[in-house]
Amino acid sequence: MNAVDADSSTAGVVRYSIDEVTPSSGSSLFSIVETTGVVTLAGSLNFTELSTFYRLKINASDGGGKCFFDETIYFSSVAFCNITVVDVPDLDPSFLGLPYVGRVEENSPVGQSVFKVTAVDQDTGVNDMIIYSIEDSTVDGLFTISDDGVISVLSPIDREEFDDTDTVTLTVKATESKQNIHGVYASAITDVLLNITDVNDNVPEFYKCGFSCVKESHFTGEAPENSSGFISINMTVRDLDKVSNTNLTLGGADKDVFAVEPQFTTLDSIVQLVVRQPQKLDFEKTQQMTIEVIATDQYNTLFCSTATVTINIKDVNDNSPTFPQATFRLNVAEHSDVGTVVGNITATDADNPDTENGQIVYGIEESSYSDNFTIDPNTGVLRNSGELDREALDQALEGRIELNVTATDKGTPPLSTSVTVIINVEDVNDNSPQFAAPSYEFFVKEGEKGAFVGSVTAEDLDQTTDFNRISFSIIDGSFGSFIMRTFAMERGYRGNITVDPDIELDYESERKQFKLWVQAEDLERKTAEVMVVVNVVDVNDERPEFTAIKPITVKENTTISGVVGRFLANDKDTNHHLVYELESMECRCNSSLTTCSYFILLPTGEVTQNHELKVDYEQCDQVLIEAQVIDEYTEKGESNSATTGQMVINIEDINDNAPEFIFSDFVYAAHMGPALITFVYGCTHRFPTFHRTTAVLNAELKGKYLISVTATDIGGLFTSTVLEIFTVEKLNKVVLEFSSSEEEVKRNLSDIIRVLTAATNASVEIVSIRPVTVKTSKASGGTIIVAHFYLKGTTLTADDVEELISVPEYYSALKELGFEKIGSDEIESSDTLRDILLGVFGGLVGLAVFVAAFKYRRKKPISNRTVNTTDNKDLEKKSSDEKKSSDEKKSSDADNVSISSLDKMFNFRNQPMNMIQEEEEGIELHNIEPPGEEQSQKGYNNPAFNTAEVLRT
Repeated sequence: MNAVDADSSTAGVVRYSIDEVTPSSGSSLFSIVETTGVVTLAGSLNFTELSTFYRLKINASDGGGKCFFDETIYFSSVAFCNITVVDVPDLDPSFLGLPYVGRVEENSPVGQSVFKVTAVDQDTGVNDMIIYSIEDSTVDGLFTISDDGVISVLSPIDREEFDDTDTVTLTVKATESKQNIHGVYASAITDVLLNITDVNDNVPEFYKCGFSCVKESHFTGEAPENSSGFISINMTVRDLDKVSNTNLTLGGADKDVFAVEPQFTTLDSIVQLVVRQPQKLDFEKTQQMTIEVIATDQYNTLFCSTATVTINIKDVNDNSPTFPQATFRLNVAEHSDVGTVVGNITATDADNPDTENGQIVYGIEESSYSDNFTIDPNTGVLRNSGELDREALDQALEGRIELNVTATDKGTPPLSTSVTVIINVEDVNDNSPQFAAPSYEFFVKEGEKGAFVGSVTAEDLDQTTDFNRISFSIIDGSFGSFIMRTFAMERGYRGNITVDPDIELDYESERKQFKLWVQAEDLERKTAEVMVVVNVVDVNDERPEFTAIKPITVKENTTISGVVGRFLANDKDTNHHLVYELESMECRCNSSLTTCSYFILLPTGEVTQNHELKVDYEQCDQVLIEAQVIDEYTEKGESNSATTGQMVINIEDINDNAPEFIFSDFVYAAHMGPALITFVYGCTHRFPTFHRTTAVLNAELKGKYLISVTATDIGGLFTSTVLEIFTVEKLNKVVLEFSSSEEEVKRNLSDIIRVLTAATNASVEIVSIRPVTVKTSKASGGTIIVAHFYLKGTTLTADDVEELISVPEYYSALKELGFEKIGSDEIESSDTLRDILLGVFGGLVGLAVFVAAFKYRRKKPISNRTVNTTDNKDLEKKSSDEKKSSDEKKSSDADNVSISSLDKMFNFRNQPMNMIQEEEEGIELHNIEPPGEEQSQKGYNNPAFNTAEVLRT
């Protein structure tokens, strides 16, 4: 806002203020900068709960001045600022035209429309379709509702069957057909009050009432002669219809003597007879009169009942005082001053007023409320003698006090007449609402939007709805978490407290208890307040969380019977029961993870060893356990932890494995002077690291050598094995010439070896395959196979082979494979190599190579090894046991000599074998690996030695 003042100096300084905000409830929502006129928000706007439009009255005042005046004069002007609040789409549907109060006649046909409710989407511009339903009803099965909100009759309605109520309250729910921005179908609930309109379907009937009322058709009464006034006959007329309009008339021969009172009634009424012709009540003429009282329904004259009344006439003095009307109806406001004139009750007496027989004395007959009034005995002026409190009266009287006022003459005997005076004590708003209890305490579960918390009740003792209607509200302590609605009860009002549908209470927050101040207010703003304590009850809705645990170390081969480790988890809920479940268990074996079951996870989170399995470091060195924790008491949300817990168990190695010999297919040979033998041993991470030592073999000794070797680790575990070493003459090579090409020979090589083995009973070891040259044969274009034939610890000569394959069966088979003849091979330096022995090593395969290795890759290699030879006698015994024939015995004798010589040559008992560098002392070591594609001509597996290989020449 901006205002301009033409004055100068302080008189021209404009200051702004907000004088008024319409509606006034928005006064705290806006503020204005005094010097600039900028209007800002000082509170939160709410399109639904607060006003959608505000009008601000802005005042602009100058600084004032004394121009031509003795005192400072200030001038100001006002302007209005209109502010419109724009809605956002976040509201539930709202019913229009509340409260809903309808009406329906009893006995209405089924399907008849009764009432229509209308709900709209409060969110501006959405206008979602609304679906209606009846959620509850105080009387079940009477009504139904259509999709467009029309309530109709579902079953016949009989008002008289209801228990003292003429209304049916329906709880109607309006639900939007589409989900709102919160992902739910927004809905609203309201009550529809349907008043059951009475239909005139009952006949008025007569009752005689004492302690209870029973139907009666005959009544009696007494009337003094010449008397006037009411005759009590203990008759009550009643029409069960709510709205009854009953006309009472008299019939019979004496009907003109009496009148009936009341002549018209809409309620259950006491019927009295009024003497209309007291002169006809002459005991001397008649002692009894009979009349009929007829009750007729005004709206349906066919509905009528008749009762007979017998009046017995009493003989008394002639004239009694009479009142000018049968009933006096007076009004007085409650709490009127003592002595207030309520009315003037007058009576007359036909007797001469100048005599005592005509002089009347007024009095009040004793009754429940007669002490509250006095009457002047001479004038009949009726006054209140005490404070009149309508709420102190019986509520069923609805503020009506009934007195019997008597008029008695002074004759002898005195004659008296009474009249009914009905005094209506008018209600005023003189009571404030009163709560039924001094305080309330409720409990509500957390996390339930719109949950019912509890009800408070209050009553305003004023007896008219203008003064006793109450509305409830929460004035403090809610923090926007609760709402309150008011419902009428048969007596008083009930305020239902519920959680705001948009709010979820959280027990884990700072507010576990709310102290609400609830106010009850009547229509004239008389109030009462009460403290309502709302305790938030913890609901198990928090997910458990794992606590990190440190890695655990377990020694291999352990047999721990107790707990190895424990998973730990926390749950914020006060009431929880955690159970742990295994998600996975993986072992790290050879640097890869695989499923295993070394350990057992108990429901308590404790981890124990699975004693059916052995924990072996050499197989797996680490176990990774993943577990899930579940809260079995979870009431809402997820019961398991968001992430799994992990436990790392490291397997600790112990020295539980002896060295292990790994047998190799490698063949080693030494070429020099007397025959040499080489031992190769050692390992690094299962791959051999070769340490060599040499010993000189006696070239003159032939046969097989047995050597016992023991490998011991630093922990004292050891393993032993026996090596077999054969010596053969290198000169016994056999040259086989084939006419076929080298490629074809290689292709048929397995068949060639099979035929040669069958013919010679020897193990055939192929040394080389090469083309025929002019130097080795006169022909060209063929192929030469150079081979050794091993038989019983020695080799066959070319002549031996030639003789054995000359058998026609074998010769023809070889011929088909391209065989030509036994040839010769040129050997260089035959004189120096004649006595060289071939050393063929192997543990079980006759290989003289052993590798002492630990079974697990993290074992460190041991640098020193000890080779022990067995006792000569043991070796001799073993050798002799293997011989089967005399020829074999001869060979065995030679072997025994060789073994004895070898023990002398290899004196390695308890001596470490030192590594020999290559070419040391002129020794040339050859390592021939198993044949591959590039070594197919170097040598082949010999069945007699399993995986041993013949060294290359």
